[in-house]
Amino acid sequence: MNMRQESCNTGVMPTVIKEVFMPPEAPPTVATLIESSLVYQNSANYEMAVHSLEQARDEWRKIISPPEKKEDKKDGNPTP
Repeated sequence: MNMRQESCNTGVMPTVIKEVFMPPEAPPTVATLIESSLVYQNSANYEMAVHSLEQARDEWRKIISPPEKKEDKKDGNPTP
């Protein structure tokens, strides 16, 4: 018997994903960080690759999320 057949999980059927998902266009600063992470990865500098991706994620989140308003702790109204 083939080794592959012995270790296969017959309960899992492969499927083809027919939908194409396109990510939104990244802001220029985020795109640069993502490109840098690919360069780091290709040069086997994996720690810097991950660090660049984390920076890109944080930058993108900062760009798309509005700044939080501070609330007055006494009455719950936002401060001017």
